[in-house]
Amino acid sequence: MEEIPQIKASRVLHWTGSVTEEKLEKISADLAKISLERKDPIMLALSNFGGSCSYGFGFYDLVRFVLKPKLFTLVIGSVESMGIILFLAATEKRVMTKNSTLFLHETGKELKAGRYSNTGLRNLSKDNDNFHLLYANIVAENSNGNLSADSVLKMMHEEKRIFPEEAKELGLCDVILSV
Repeated sequence: MEEIPQIKASRVLHWTGSVTEEKLEKISADLAKISLERKDPIMLALSNFGGSCSYGFGFYDLVRFVLKPKLFTLVIGSVESMGIILFLAATEKRVMTKNSTLFLHETGKELKAGRYSNTGLRNLSKDNDNFHLLYANIVAENSNGNLSADSVLKMMHEEKRIFPEEAKELGLCDVILSV
């Protein structure tokens, strides 16, 4: 079985709950602080049901292109929707526990109560289509060549739940933790 390094408790972050502005702000600040202190590995433990595309993509870019920490990600329980982008942000190993899952589905948009013009609705739909493609491209780029953006879009449309062994076969997971 492939091992992951021992990571100090002070270098483990937990992202549970939704992908929100508040969570992004807190986790990003904590990650920046501990990644600048030392170059030791950091673990981000995830259990969430997704949330905002903008904040999820923002976190991915912050990790991959700005901070570049030695970041391992760990799925505990279920990671769904935009949470998968957080999982794929790892710069080191992507780890799942043997009983965890990933869940892909199409992106959506929450609408606040109010009046929307046809143009406004068309623009929201275009934005959502663009988020769809961006999401699918990030997943495909992080599959070690096992998935295309089109195959990811198909899995999103089918609302696909992925268990650890399949995630490893698809190139989305590097290590499965078990007893």
